[in-house]
Amino acid sequence: PPSAKNARYLRILETRPLYSEYKLQDPTSPVVSELSKNLPSSGMPNFKEIQLDARDDLMGATMDPYETDPVQTPMLWWIALRACDAFYDRHQQYPGKHDQELALEADAIEVYKCMVQIATSLGLAECEFIKEHLFDQAKGKDLAREVVRYDEAEIHNIAAVVGGVASQEAVKLITGQYVPLDDTYIYNGIASTAGVYRF
Repeated sequence: PPSAKNARYLRILETRPLYSEYKLQDPTSPVVSELSKNLPSSGMPNFKEIQLDARDDLMGATMDPYETDPVQTPMLWWIALRACDAFYDRHQQYPGKHDQELALEADAIEVYKCMVQIATSLGLAECEFIKEHLFDQAKGKDLAREVVRYDEAEIHNIAAVVGGVASQEAVKLITGQYVPLDDTYIYNGIASTAGVYRF
């Protein structure tokens, strides 16, 4: 008979569909209508449950800000990067493509609006941490300007760290040993912090 000596270490990871992630974060995205074409005719009957679980997970994540500089909390940067994706979904280019100061500022304003919409859609509007660091226009627009400034650049040392984490997770999946990360991994190279969030 097969051995069950490691049965206590078994975990079931139930990931959420990409469609629910987009619908939850950015319901007006053109990607939502595209992804909905691939759904069965019944749609997603458990979407409300997925939505409530995601909000609970996110509210828990906002309770653990980065100690020395809360602006470096990976959750804030994830929202900013999702806002860049929302910008791309609408314009077919990432913000910051044009390096004129006026164009960069216009892109930053639109990205900031997307950040506010995403945080609101995720149910984070009442969270004190989000109010203080994202809904405050000065701080929120600073985050937006920073992600617009990078213009989808890929820095080699950050790519190396994230590639190392990805390969570690691939080994976990291939060998069937250890529990892989559950959902989204965010790495902040400025402060060398990381977070794993379920959306």
